[in-house]
Amino acid sequence: MRRRSMPPQRMALRHLTVHDANQSRSKSIPGSRGGKDAPRVTPRTSMGNIAVVIGESIANNQSQTCSSVNRAPSNDKEPDHLLSGKVLGCPVTFLNVLLMGFGFMLNVGAGEATFQIQTVVLNSVNDEWFQGTPILGYSLSAICSATQFIGYALGPPFVAFTGPKLGMVIGSLCICFYVGTYIRPLTIPLYFGSALFGLGLGALWTVQGYFITVNSLPKDVLRNTGIFLALYQSSLTSASLFYFLMVRGSLSITWETRIVVFSSLLAISFVGVIAFSLVVHPWTGKIPLGPETIISERREQPSVGSDHTRGSRSPDEHPKTAETHRRPWSAFLSTVKFIWTRNILMLTPYFIYIGFEQSMWSNIYPTALGYTVRFGILREAMVGLNGLFVGLGEILGGVFLGLMGTRLNAFGKDGALLGGLVVHLLACYMAFINTPVSASRGMTEYPAFVGPSAYIALTTSLLFGLGDVIWCAQLMAYLGEVYRYEVVSVFTVYHSWMAIAAASLFGLSTVISLPYLLLIMVITAVISFAGFCVAEWEFLARQRFLLHLRQMQKKAEEGSQITLAD
Repeated sequence: MRRRSMPPQRMALRHLTVHDANQSRSKSIPGSRGGKDAPRVTPRTSMGNIAVVIGESIANNQSQTCSSVNRAPSNDKEPDHLLSGKVLGCPVTFLNVLLMGFGFMLNVGAGEATFQIQTVVLNSVNDEWFQGTPILGYSLSAICSATQFIGYALGPPFVAFTGPKLGMVIGSLCICFYVGTYIRPLTIPLYFGSALFGLGLGALWTVQGYFITVNSLPKDVLRNTGIFLALYQSSLTSASLFYFLMVRGSLSITWETRIVVFSSLLAISFVGVIAFSLVVHPWTGKIPLGPETIISERREQPSVGSDHTRGSRSPDEHPKTAETHRRPWSAFLSTVKFIWTRNILMLTPYFIYIGFEQSMWSNIYPTALGYTVRFGILREAMVGLNGLFVGLGEILGGVFLGLMGTRLNAFGKDGALLGGLVVHLLACYMAFINTPVSASRGMTEYPAFVGPSAYIALTTSLLFGLGDVIWCAQLMAYLGEVYRYEVVSVFTVYHSWMAIAAASLFGLSTVISLPYLLLIMVITAVISFAGFCVAEWEFLARQRFLLHLRQMQKKAEEGSQITLAD
């Protein structure tokens, strides 16, 4: 029969069954499920002894876990063994964070720059080989988001089969193909490239959460996340500035401009592939299981002896050795398991909102600016300027989190997220009053409630970027801290919901106008903020409980009197 792992608190209560409470400092006998030899709790057990037994039980469980992990043989090199040295005087952990940031900045940044401008670019292509339409880019975006969901769903087993580094390089090559299809747009390569783009992003973002977590201590997760996001989002600024300079003053995009823009983006994306290949990690090294998972699997293995002794031995006494690396099928099952947990269900609106807001500022909102005729000769350039100011907002937010991440982490993540909520609500309101109602679905000469003003539009873009980095940083830091040993599975669930939300919003963009899309965003933002606060407060309460147990143990070891009030 399958034995479920027991939380430390319940395990500690089982250790309280001793013959004499006065001997609990030196010995604790685990109670069995039944039988005449099962000891009983004496009424003389004191709070001090309880604290000692609970503390010793937690410590024993942790030490058994560590010893089991150390004794588990492995055919692959553990990535942790490679993270203790230095390369050119730089710690390997920090170097990996930088290489991940530069890889995403160059490769994923080039792909997302293409994704941002594809609707406007394809609308300008009308020749004997290809005829574009105003909303064709939305259809390709929906395909990309749908295949992203498939990529995220298959990401854990794929990465478990290839290893995180090789999976990352394969995913980045898919993005290179996607960028190259826009040099000479053709219908079949465009659809195929959009599908590959989604699959490549699924593989890359699945691995990203693992690499950031394994290269960060718990106190450094928020700082490293901010540094990664600052590097990653800087590509949006540089690529958008490049596009702005190429189309400035033009009312349409010529084929010469298109070839120069996408050839340059293709070369940049290949440099990103090189950056991913330089990450310090074995090419086919597998993702190790967490210590809790190893202990659970070893306890499930049959032990030598009769049925009465089965499962009563410690993990180290089992003759068989549990696996220390995740297999593809177990990775898939682990991902499905997380979808229905209470904590993940509370965070699901958060995942959905990230998909909504990133779809808005990355494609729908810049397309609406590019279709607003009242901007005059700035109309085409506004698409690039939007990306430039979104990137500036992302960089400002990432640098702030990188410098102040440790201090902000001491006050909890809900306060920072409240600031991100206010910023995004303000951005949605400004987009509503400054953008023509029908601008997201085609060329329009109608005015907005105010303007439209280029200054208000670009300020809105800046606020979208600033809020986005706050929302993403708090979520990635929370998931990396709470699900440290299941980070690949939980990030896959996160990105899967995000892809579903993005595909839904792109589909809605073809039938409803911009104000209704903004309303959907606002409602989802408020719900997701409330759900995250509940999850964060429950996690902090568990942390305070464990800290209180350690303090009780320390008092008991020092011989201090512990009362029921403690």
